[in-house]
Order: sequence, then C-alpha cells, then structure tokens
Amino acid sequence: MANSGLQIVAYFLNVIGFVLTILAIVLPMWKRDDPYGKQIETQQKFVGLWYECDRIGALWNCEKEKRFFLTLSTEVQLAKGTLITACALSLIAALLGIVGLECTKLGESSHGEESMKGKIGVVSGGLIVISGILVAIGINYYAVTVYQNFDGSMMRSDSGIHYIYGPCLIIGWVDMVVKILAGAAMILGSLGSDGDDDGGRFDAGPYISGQPLQNSDKWKYYT
Repeated sequence: MANSGLQIVAYFLNVIGFVLTILAIVLPMWKRDDPYGKQIETQQKFVGLWYECDRIGALWNCEKEKRFFLTLSTEVQLAKGTLITACALSLIAALLGIVGLECTKLGESSHGEESMKGKIGVVSGGLIVISGILVAIGINYYAVTVYQNFDGSMMRSDSGIHYIYGPCLIIGWVDMVVKILAGAAMILGSLGSDGDDDGGRFDAGPYISGQPLQNSDKWKYYT
C-alpha cells in the first residue's frame, strides 16, 4: 500500500530543497578569498554566479557580471545551467506531488484500482532525484575547479587572489542530499495501491445477512 506519511515527508523535503537551490543560485558566495595571511581581515571578496562582492566590515559593494553566458568560465556555465534546471524540476515535482499525494483527492478516479496517483507520485519522486543529481554535478564541478586553482603556497602574491570554498557550496551539498532523500522517499511512498493485502477492495455499503461479500476474487457467504 502507498505510504501517505512518507509521501508528505518527501514533499516537504522537496520544498526545503527548492528553497536551498534558490539560495545557492542567488547568494554571491560560491567562493571567497583565502583569509590566511591577510593584513586586513575585515576586507573580504566573494564571487557568485551573478555578482562579485567586496565586503569591508558591514558594508557590501557588489558588481554584476556583465559578460555573455558563453564567455563565462566552464564551471560557472555548468553551475548556472544545472541549478536553474534543478530548480525548475523541483517546482514541477512539487506540483505533481500535490496530485500524487494519497491524502489529496486530486487525480482519483471513480475506481481506486484505476487511480493514477501512485504513478504520478513515482514520476514526482524521479524528477526530485534528477534535480538532486543536477545540483550535485554543478556544485561538485565548481568545487573541484576551486580546489584545482588554489595555490597552496605559504606566501600570498600581491597580484593574485587565492580562492577557497564559499558558503553556497555547503548549501548546495546539503541541497543535494535533501533532494535525493526526498525523491527516494516519494518513490517508495508512492509504490503500491489503495487496495487491501489481497489486492481487492471492500464494498462500503451495509451488510445484509446472507448477502455474498467480495474480497479479492473469492466469494464467501455468511448467514
């Protein structure tokens, strides 16, 4: 039988994942300058998918990236493409999830055994898993690029900036795990049907003595 409770948990996890994806896209904190050896620790530089920001104390000065998409670095192009697509898939999965939830009346047919709710729930879960995989691709490729470009020498050059991981990568990793778990839970919760253990359904009408009762394909008479 379908597990309504597991479906509800999966649905809200997907909503949380959707919010995390939005935060990762919008916040300009994908990488930041390495604070090691800096003379002015209150001065920081952050780089995101859309903006580059300089922070001095509580003051932020952000400049929007004006270059054409195809002229951006590979990791930025991939991160933008995968996370925006993941965001769209999460939204579609959330809309389908409303129909696929067993606790809602949407998607029900006149006969429960013909209902499409379970299949819709499985499709919703699959989209959530794909969304999580896309987030994983974009986040991890960007993180690998930052790691490979990092100069681990003890001396900081005056002309260059050493970048390390920013908070958005951590948000992305959490988002990745949440979405994959949510998708798996939605799929598991949507498997099965609303029938009884024998695959049949009981008539909700009143019972009359001597009337045959149908349970699955078996007929039994009670007097």
